[in-house]
Amino acid sequence: MLRRYYYSLVLILIITVIFASCSQSDYSADLVLKNGVIWTADESQPFADAIAVRVDKIIAVGTNRDMNRYTGDNTNVIELDGRFVTPGFIDNHTHFNQA
Repeated sequence: MLRRYYYSLVLILIITVIFASCSQSDYSADLVLKNGVIWTADESQPFADAIAVRVDKIIAVGTNRDMNRYTGDNTNVIELDGRFVTPGFIDNHTHFNQA
């Protein structure tokens, strides 16, 4: 019985160490744009306040507060001061005034 308790305790300790080693940097973005007007091209939520990018992919779009979990020590955070952001696209035919 004591041996089973010991093995369970060791297993819990190992799992705890594994989760503790997963630092916030694993989720950190390279770039976070905050306090802007981000056009999402999603009819259910056409605009957002902030966006997070890692390497060359958008990893999160949402509120400024949402981006806190993606902001690490090496994240470049740009304050947009209400500026408009749109994802890059090839076709130049978009009607922004119809949103």
